[in-house]
Amino acid sequence: MFPALLILAGVITHASPHDGGERTSPEDEYQKLVRRYEAAYEVFVKASREARTKADEEAVLAHPGRNPRGFAGGFMSPPPIQLTTVGG
Repeated sequence: MFPALLILAGVITHASPHDGGERTSPEDEYQKLVRRYEAAYEVFVKASREARTKADEEAVLAHPGRNPRGFAGGFMSPPPIQLTTVGG
């Protein structure tokens, strides 16, 4: 699965130099997304270990770190369409 995500990292949205943003490499964007998911997963695991009541367990089941699909959109975002004017 990770090789496919690495390939998809090439199509991640970047800041446009036209809007004043700095461009980042696909690898940087990919690593940022991976760190964000791993942080959420670590919080999920910790909450899962510490859950003592039924309410705690229900909160753990609703935690975003439990669902990797929730992070998939960031890995599959198409690049932005950049419009240019002709002659002007």
